Amino acid sequence: MALIFTLYFTTWMLEKLFFMSKLIEDNRVEST
Repeated sequence: MALIFTLYFTTWMLEKLFFMSKLIEDNRVEST
């Protein structure tokens, strides 16, 4: 059970990081 939760949490964190990096890139592209 804990393993499944860890996998889910890691995937969620990676998605958050990927989404935030995409937002930062979009902002950078718009500003230039």
